[in-house]
Amino acid sequence: MAIRVSGLISGLDTDSIVQELVSAYSKKKEKYEKAQTKQEWKMDSWKTMNSKIYGFYTSSLSSMRMSTSYSLKTSSVSNSNVAKVTASSSAVNGTQKMKVNQLASSAYMTGGKVAQKDGSKVTGNTALDAMGIETGSKIAVNDTEIEITDGMTVNQFISKLKSAGVNANFDETNQRFFVNSKTSGADGEFTLTANNADGLGALQSLGLFAVKDIDNNDTAEMKKYIGIANGTIAAKDDEQKQIAKAIVAVFRDNKTYTDDELATYKKTIANYNEKASYAAQYENHQAVVKNYDDQQAIVDKYKDSLDDLGKKLVKGQETVTDEDGNEKTVDVNYTDADYAEMKAFIKKNNGTTDEKIAKQMEEKQAILNAKAALDDFDAANKFVSDEANKKAYAESSTVVKDEEAEYDETVEFLKNNKEAYLNAKNVVNSAAAGTYNSDAARISGQDAEIVLNGATFTSSTGTFSINGLSITAMQVTGADEKVSITTSNDTQAMYDKIKGFISKYNELIKDMDTAYNADSAGDYEPLTDDEKEEMTDSQIEKWETKIKDSLLRRDSTLGNASSAMKSIMNASFEINGKTYSLATFGISTGGYFTSDANERGCLHIDGDADDATTSGNADKLMAAINEDPEVVSEFFQKLSNSMYSDLTKRMASSSVSSIYTIYNDKQMSSEYSDYKDKVDKWQEKLDYYEEFYYKKFSSMESALSKLQSSTSSLSSLLGS
Repeated sequence: MAIRVSGLISGLDTDSIVQELVSAYSKKKEKYEKAQTKQEWKMDSWKTMNSKIYGFYTSSLSSMRMSTSYSLKTSSVSNSNVAKVTASSSAVNGTQKMKVNQLASSAYMTGGKVAQKDGSKVTGNTALDAMGIETGSKIAVNDTEIEITDGMTVNQFISKLKSAGVNANFDETNQRFFVNSKTSGADGEFTLTANNADGLGALQSLGLFAVKDIDNNDTAEMKKYIGIANGTIAAKDDEQKQIAKAIVAVFRDNKTYTDDELATYKKTIANYNEKASYAAQYENHQAVVKNYDDQQAIVDKYKDSLDDLGKKLVKGQETVTDEDGNEKTVDVNYTDADYAEMKAFIKKNNGTTDEKIAKQMEEKQAILNAKAALDDFDAANKFVSDEANKKAYAESSTVVKDEEAEYDETVEFLKNNKEAYLNAKNVVNSAAAGTYNSDAARISGQDAEIVLNGATFTSSTGTFSINGLSITAMQVTGADEKVSITTSNDTQAMYDKIKGFISKYNELIKDMDTAYNADSAGDYEPLTDDEKEEMTDSQIEKWETKIKDSLLRRDSTLGNASSAMKSIMNASFEINGKTYSLATFGISTGGYFTSDANERGCLHIDGDADDATTSGNADKLMAAINEDPEVVSEFFQKLSNSMYSDLTKRMASSSVSSIYTIYNDKQMSSEYSDYKDKVDKWQEKLDYYEEFYYKKFSSMESALSKLQSSTSSLSSLLGS
């Protein structure tokens, strides 16, 4: 803003003169500013009223159009301690029988008390090895393995548990770990199991090892160990399987071990550790057996495969033909000369075309080639008849077979016992000493289970939704106990639904009539800043309230909507050939002369204890509901639909109004913009003429200054 120094020469109040000269422009601008402010207030008033109408339209009217709003049911339980039951409109009337077999619970592990090896307290920053937990210990949350690393702290371990899918915390005050499932029911159950021997020790040191839950049933962990041990659950590896077998044997089946048994296991392990040298010895024996078997097979083949020639050579027999042409075998006695002649004949005829001789030679040669140590038939015969060799073989075979059996037995024993009873030293030692941590408390995650009318249902949360009933199980029934659930029409709820609708209508129609019938604000106009400076805050508030309350006075849009709603509420509807109105059910407006002007459109229900006007009258509405709820339901559906349709049309989008708006919001917004443009226009004129007049007065002051200077100079020359 320009700083002006005026009237120094002329002595005139230039600012006041200029303001008077431009006052016409200023008043024009103020006129449009007030109109703009008033338009803004009116838009706000309409927004508030429209919000009330739209709220009634979407909440009360919308639901009252639906039959489900009147098909209200109520259910009661013969023993309210067992269950809480609510009924929806689709529930079937009648009585049903129910048992509660078990309640839903979340899986929860309250760990046993823990301490460091030196007896001091554990904190979040305590390293796990200070609690006696070995690095490399492996535990699993469900199937997610956690390996204890070097230097891992309690807080880091808690973080690992959370990442594996459970809620976990360490309470330093009580020195316990707390682990629980993220969801309730059987699906939320979790397991904390050992994947190796040190893992079991870790769980015990952490206080997170429990055999039985608080109901004395196997914990989820023990069930998993049993499954892994018997093969119904796949093991991660053989070590995990043997650990599971040991835990089941020791902690579930209560197997105990004597000192002799433990010593035997240790001795077995010592033998197992010598397996390499023993296996080498075994393999050597196997080689002897294999060599003998190869040779024996050749001998057997030789004996079984040679034809007539073989029989002659070995048994001294030959085949002859008698006088009748029949072949038969007869014993012959060959001399050494005969024997030599046969050998020579075979050698001489090696490769002959005689098929029989060729075949015999081929078989013999095959034998000789396979038996590399025997050059001819004599050598082969000598081996078979060598008693010393036979004896050596028999002894070797017996030794090897005995050792093989012992080896197999040892291997099988170790498979079943080594990892389970000795490598898993925590299992054996704690079982022998009876020292495992039993201070942990375990709650198993389970679904709630009920039996309704003979059918079994389960729920992870304990709440069941069955054929229109919502049942929350709260207590297990006795062995032979059944509770009754009785469902019937809820006449009181239907009455309350209608009463609530009438109440919401009354609130709205009273607000509409109050705004429509408001007193005139007369000449009250929004205040300028200068006018506000002359008034107190209280005076300003009263002044503006007077204007704001009157903004919708005699508004045709508001009046038409109010009249239409009253007309619909006075309408009659035909149902099953009979005509019904609100008056049929004892619902009507108050007396014209006894009611306040803004409450003449409000409705009253005869017999309503909360309405002083009609509380003493007979309750026709409740009587009608008890007598024929279908008629009452259909009447109010038709009434609501009629009003809903009318308001839908009134709130339709148009060129001057937005969707779901009962007033011309677009038009009013446009008018507000017009006022703003006019204010800006007259502000520009005001600024222009202010500047214009200030320049004129500035020129006058400048001229007077020059005149004054000239006069002073002349006076000086004249000696005045």
